[in-house]
Amino acid sequence: MKKIWKEQYAVNWDDISLDGKLSLTGLNIMLQRAATYHAEHLGFGFTQTSVYNASWVLFRINLELIRMPEWCDQVVVETWPRV
Repeated sequence: MKKIWKEQYAVNWDDISLDGKLSLTGLNIMLQRAATYHAEHLGFGFTQTSVYNASWVLFRINLELIRMPEWCDQVVVETWPRV
């Protein structure tokens, strides 16, 4: 099982704001997708936890942005669990 999960995304036109840069909504969607895929891989995603009427919550986030990505840029999202 992968302790560190990496997803690479291209910034699409529907991810950008009026200034041509990645919007906070677009960024949040990328982060949520990566966390969801990683949780599924580790065995505590929606598929596994829903049978117990349970779920997981993201309560801490650490972002390192040199600049806000623009249309067609590549974004790499890394996630890791902390217990």
